[in-house]
Amino acid sequence: MTLQVQRQKLDLLYCDSVHPTVFSLFLANCLDVFEGDLTACDLGTGGGILAIALARLGMEGVVAVDHSATACEVAEENVRRNGVATQVEVVHGDLAEMKLSGFDLAVCNPPTMPDVEVTPSFATGGADPLDVVRLIGARLPGWLSASGRCQISLSSLVALEAAGVLEEAGFTPTLQAGLLAPFRPFYKRAYSNLQLDTFLTEGRALRNGAGALQTLWEIISVYTLKRMQ
Repeated sequence: MTLQVQRQKLDLLYCDSVHPTVFSLFLANCLDVFEGDLTACDLGTGGGILAIALARLGMEGVVAVDHSATACEVAEENVRRNGVATQVEVVHGDLAEMKLSGFDLAVCNPPTMPDVEVTPSFATGGADPLDVVRLIGARLPGWLSASGRCQISLSSLVALEAAGVLEEAGFTPTLQAGLLAPFRPFYKRAYSNLQLDTFLTEGRALRNGAGALQTLWEIISVYTLKRMQ
């Protein structure tokens, strides 16, 4: 698979359980690397698209972490294919146990779907869909340098709660960009009708069309997190 990211072509291997999503692609194209940024960590790298994009944008050292051995194997191959093996280190491990520190930038596309039978493994956040967001919020202060920041992609379906979690952890989320995206087919099977009605009422999901042709949409947003002053 060849993808255009940040005006550069990436050659990516993928498989059924490890592949770029609309969330990771949107975040990859929104990545901001500032002058003086040298190191970054990719929290839940999947196939490595964010880590590779960061290296191509000039990051000297990127640590790409994933708990899936398959994802790490795919990421390592993609890092090699794209000529950034000297900049990107792929690490297989649990984020809760990672000893990371001093990064200028952290990037993540956390899974936030309910853990039900129809939800793909890459999309579920666990028993509580925000478990991974809570973990990231709790550990970010130790993972980042004093001036470090994080870029994170979130669905409008969970953004309100996620922003609250991240604020409690001492970070200010600032909206950077948004993308209107149609619900994936498994969304409608994963959420109950009552949940979907609630999302529509609260404006977290949009409905377009009429009758049998009605379509649900969500907004995928990229936020920048900075420590509260």
